[in-house]
Amino acid sequence: MLKKLLLFFTCLIHFWSFGNEGYFLRNEGQLPDHVLYHARLNYGGFYVEKDGFKILVLDPKELDHAIGHGEHHHHYEKGHSHINKDVRGHVFTIKFKGSNPLNYGLDYSNLSFKVSSFIGNDSSKWVGGLTPIKETTLSNLYEGIDLKLSFKNNVIKYDFIVKPGANPNDINIEYEGLENIRHLKNKLILVTSVGNIEESAPYSFTSDQPNNSIPTEYKKITESTYGIELGDYDKSKTLTIDPQLNFITFSGSSSDNWGFSATYDNLGYGYGGGVTFGSSYPTTTGAYSSFLGGGSVDMSISKFSPDGTQLVASTYLGGNGIEAPHSMIVNSKGELLVYGASSSSDFPTVANSYDKTFNGGNYTQAGYLSFSNGTDIVLAKLSNDFTTLLSSTYYGGSNNDGINDGSETLGLFRNYGDGNRGEIIVDKNDNVLISSVTVSNDLPTNGGFQTSYGGGSQDGCVAKFNPNLSSLIFGSYFGGSGNDACYSIKQNSSGDIYISGGTTSTNLQQTSGSYSSSYSGSIDGFLARVHENGGTLIKTTYIGGSSYDQNYLVDVDKDESVYCFGQSAGNMTVSNGVYSNPGSKQFLQKYNKELTVLEKGTVFGNGTSQTELVPTALMVSDCKEVYVSGWGGSFNDYSSFNGIENFPITSDAIQSQTDGSDFYILVLAEDFQQINYGSFIGNLNASEHVDGGTSRFDRNGTIYQSVCACGSASTFPVTPDAYSEENNSSCNLALIKMDASTLTANIQFQQDSIYCSNNIVNFTNISTGGQDFKWIYPDESVVQSRDGQFEFLEAGQFIVQLVATDPNKCPFSDTTEVLVDVAEGVNLDLQLDSYDCSTGDLSLSVEGPNTNDYVWSDANGVIPGNTNSISLSTDTNTLFYVEYEAGCGTVKDQIEIELFAPPTGGFANGTSCYGDSLKFYFETNENSTYKTINGEPYSLINDTLIFPTLSDESIYFETSSPCGTAVDTFDIDAIILESVTSPDTTVCMGERVPLSVISNEDFVWQNGGFPDPTANQQVIYPTESESYIVQLDNNICIKNDTINIDVFSTEEQPINPSYTIDFGESLNLNLLPGYAYSWNPGNYMSCNTCSDVSLEAQEDMTYTFEYMDSKGCLIKDSVVVNVIFPLWIPNSFTPNRDFKNEVFKAESHAVSEFTMYIFNRWGEVVFKSNDINSGWDGTIDGEPQQIDVYVYKIVYKKVHSDKHYEKTGTVTLMR
Repeated sequence: MLKKLLLFFTCLIHFWSFGNEGYFLRNEGQLPDHVLYHARLNYGGFYVEKDGFKILVLDPKELDHAIGHGEHHHHYEKGHSHINKDVRGHVFTIKFKGSNPLNYGLDYSNLSFKVSSFIGNDSSKWVGGLTPIKETTLSNLYEGIDLKLSFKNNVIKYDFIVKPGANPNDINIEYEGLENIRHLKNKLILVTSVGNIEESAPYSFTSDQPNNSIPTEYKKITESTYGIELGDYDKSKTLTIDPQLNFITFSGSSSDNWGFSATYDNLGYGYGGGVTFGSSYPTTTGAYSSFLGGGSVDMSISKFSPDGTQLVASTYLGGNGIEAPHSMIVNSKGELLVYGASSSSDFPTVANSYDKTFNGGNYTQAGYLSFSNGTDIVLAKLSNDFTTLLSSTYYGGSNNDGINDGSETLGLFRNYGDGNRGEIIVDKNDNVLISSVTVSNDLPTNGGFQTSYGGGSQDGCVAKFNPNLSSLIFGSYFGGSGNDACYSIKQNSSGDIYISGGTTSTNLQQTSGSYSSSYSGSIDGFLARVHENGGTLIKTTYIGGSSYDQNYLVDVDKDESVYCFGQSAGNMTVSNGVYSNPGSKQFLQKYNKELTVLEKGTVFGNGTSQTELVPTALMVSDCKEVYVSGWGGSFNDYSSFNGIENFPITSDAIQSQTDGSDFYILVLAEDFQQINYGSFIGNLNASEHVDGGTSRFDRNGTIYQSVCACGSASTFPVTPDAYSEENNSSCNLALIKMDASTLTANIQFQQDSIYCSNNIVNFTNISTGGQDFKWIYPDESVVQSRDGQFEFLEAGQFIVQLVATDPNKCPFSDTTEVLVDVAEGVNLDLQLDSYDCSTGDLSLSVEGPNTNDYVWSDANGVIPGNTNSISLSTDTNTLFYVEYEAGCGTVKDQIEIELFAPPTGGFANGTSCYGDSLKFYFETNENSTYKTINGEPYSLINDTLIFPTLSDESIYFETSSPCGTAVDTFDIDAIILESVTSPDTTVCMGERVPLSVISNEDFVWQNGGFPDPTANQQVIYPTESESYIVQLDNNICIKNDTINIDVFSTEEQPINPSYTIDFGESLNLNLLPGYAYSWNPGNYMSCNTCSDVSLEAQEDMTYTFEYMDSKGCLIKDSVVVNVIFPLWIPNSFTPNRDFKNEVFKAESHAVSEFTMYIFNRWGEVVFKSNDINSGWDGTIDGEPQQIDVYVYKIVYKKVHSDKHYEKTGTVTLMR
């Protein structure tokens, strides 16, 4: 066999990729047209363009300092931010001089998830559902030379593949935009303004001897262009040349991706939201200094499979500034809603967005994020697979919105991440509600309970939007004369809204009669209840004492009791009979729905005098268990905080040890009576935290917690086979999903983990607890049984779910699932090769793997032999079997051998109508073969031969088997009906057309509606094309003949069928030019023989016109003109009984609806009429009115018009 050998050049670029796996994305419109592919890198970006590569590198030290968030020993300084720092960068290109333009390549190694990008407000640059790839080959860079790009161990690599006959000397690598290039022995030094890049001499080898290197060096062609110089090698072999391009200065972790928010959907998928530090496409080369390299801080949203092993979808969302996602929720349709803050003037919005314009503000910050242009609240809705931005909007006023205590001087910014608070939820109709903060005094507040800014430096705010974010249902401030923030929002079953937060206002509204109606000092927490429509604040209660108190989270149980979770530096209420940790500064409270009674209260923590835990999630289950989560430790160094050492844990804790800087989960029984669960989660040598935003528990007690895991380490606890087990950056978003409930569904396989298709797989139920069990299979079938089984008909990966329920547990159900790997089973095809009727000898063979591992058998047991064919003998009908043991199970096939009998023949003759089919039935044997002697292809269907009847003919048919041959002969008689009909023709519309038919057979016209459908002659006047059918019938056969009559099409005149004009208005009608027209009548018309006419009709008219078209057809048409008469209104009247001008009324000849009001100078209605012919005589109840000027308002509709008109004016009553 002739093998074509290829030559490979390989270059390595040691840029670490962005995220867990390095990948390329095709440019589907998100980048300039000349860019083909793009890869995000740890310190910049890599772009594949039509003439080479463009590479952006950022100064690693400056970038790390700018996002100092990841510095392990960094301490946050109040009022100080790194993110507004400029970062030095450098852009250079690697071009292939003299090459052909590159185009999209053949992509390989597609990753399983999809990536979307919604950056900026130009929707043509949005892309959804991009497939990330690990490898692509771009053909014909030079003649016979391809360029292959790939990610190897998260490092970008490119190869030159030189085919036989191609010249490697064609390769000229040109560097542009560098500070300098040093050509040293065995290497190149590429000098940039932010570091040097070393390109070592290539390592070259032939494909058959990869360990034997071939001498290879760079050869200088010009100051900026280099080629490849090779030693001797066998040019019939494939050669790989592997230059080592080492970006050592820029290697390391991927760009930071901080964790903010998390949520879930009903299928158990986990969603994580954070911010990522990227770079925009560079348009110039050389050194520059720009905010994060010319890029932005965007929202990064990811969706993970229920078991956390797969990244299902990922998207970037943002604009030219900074965005952060504060809260997320999934609606009833599986669509993700995101709430956050943005400083971008081009945040992506859609056509029907409520507000598509950035409203601006002043410099503000939230922790390490600085917003130089101010901020607006932003909302976005993504499709289930993140491929479509369904809706989005800005919400804000002329000052800052969405950032809590941006100056960090109000006391409301108490914990790291408090700047990025607020929450988004959806109601039963998928309307969207948010709680947030604002500094704007012109926030849209239509329909709200507080429409004016309350005072102080900041107010809380709440808003409700329709599901498409196209309409603001209501918006409202919440605040008094001090500083206020709304952190959390929930609804009860009646739809009433509860909000929680912090305040320094002494005059919050609707506090009278509440549990605590007065401000206690310092900072107080609060709870407020708002009517579902947003227009009424029902009740507000303060929470706390004279020390610091804030109420961060709120939830409502199924009986509409209200719970809150917050921090207090004072001594909060601890009720009798509750679990508590005395002296602790984290509080939980339960109120009645009216907020007038504190039903239960407790505190938890380690009993120190400082707050220790930053609240992140609160949920009250249907069992009224209370679930809370938060984080604490050294990263929360904004104020004096202790670590979370000695927090209460239970014996079943997932992690019982802590370094004091971890996450913490607590579950308390109903009414806080006892601790049901307590555990730490985190790395013992790092400072896990959240950069702001909400996380959530589902109603079954599973937490979905977003984490910012830091320290450039991979020691944060992850589960086996998790999508990412490595932290490739200083700080990376981690997503925790943990079930803290007592009822646990679990599945154990009875067989190995790989199964054959077309086989039944059994599942063993090893659940803890549970009385009833329900299996949900990939075909969506639901089966109730203890254990499960399912037959997988295809290869692939499939999910099987088990739902365990126990009415005595709470929650009463739990769901788990397993991923089943199904391999393509081996298919066996057992066939009969030969059979001798006289001896009974036969041979069998099986199509399948070429191996000696087959097992043959019949009803009597195993038959000797293990190859894929076997010879044997039988004297009776026998069922033979063959088996093969495949890697995923045993595969079987069988064949039944019947004793053969010689074939028999003999058919009757047949008569049939022309075009019909004759059918002949006979007994067949599946081991016989059939053919026609004259070679015609006939069908055998269900032991029936089918012959089309096209002429009189004789058919010869042969049946053969191992036992002999038989020939069958039969004749076919075709009956043909004949007739002569009028020819097909094309005529003018309405032209007289005669139709005729001549035949010796009976006939009838099938359509046309003729008075006598059996007549030979018919006459038609067609207005449209039609086919006329004559059916012939000789009482045996029926035949249809067709006469096609086509009607010439006419050109459409460029006028409407009718027009409506005002009296006195002129109307121009322009017909197609080039024809002689005749108009009738000619009244009010400028010309009655022209194609272009002008008319001023003074009455309703119908004009007709006719003309001869280009096909010689007389065309007639018409147009209707309707005239609307004006409304006349006098300006005075004299009701003095002289019978002149006695009544004030309007006059018109063409009014279809009419209402007139007359008002006196005090706005009182003195007269009203719905009849245009009825006017006012200047009296009220028969009493004449004084001489004065009166105001009238007339609402009317003209004839021929659907529009209502309104006229107002004055009329003078004179006597």
